Amino acid sequence: MDPVLGHSRQSHQPPSLGHRAADPMTVNPGQHRIGRTARRRRGVAAVEAAIVLPVAFLILFSGLDVALTVQRQTMLTECACRAARRVIVAGEFSKTAMQPTTWTGTAADTHPIAAAIRPLLATLTPSIVGIKVQWLDGANSAGKKIQVELSSEAPTVIPRLFGAKWNLTARSTMLIAN
Repeated sequence: MDPVLGHSRQSHQPPSLGHRAADPMTVNPGQHRIGRTARRRRGVAAVEAAIVLPVAFLILFSGLDVALTVQRQTMLTECACRAARRVIVAGEFSKTAMQPTTWTGTAADTHPIAAAIRPLLATLTPSIVGIKVQWLDGANSAGKKIQVELSSEAPTVIPRLFGAKWNLTARSTMLIAN
């Protein structure tokens, strides 16, 4: 006898199924329904995944595409500032003075301005980055304005959603220092 519960310990045995034990379908009549329900739930999960996963991937890759484009635009803006800086320190009294004529080229060229920005173009090919330098006042003397414009086409991750390429442009206008 158990002193706490006040009765003798006996193991609990399920009642005998008697004559029904021989027929497996009558042992647990709900077992067949449970199997169908589990298969039905797996089918519903597959349909839900087929609907949700493409939308989730679209959101994920769209975010990636926008983030890469913002990074490339920021990079082009920094390159335009660096190129303009390279031009303004090469004023008329500099040993490396540039002629006050419009210069157009790419970042792959051997020009000193292209060489100044090429190392900064991490995710863009230098040959697709266009450079245009203009002396807005027509002179290379101190206090005159120059403008550097960079342009590029950045490929997209999802071309059908955003188009094949993004057109990126960055401008920097500065005064010549010397």
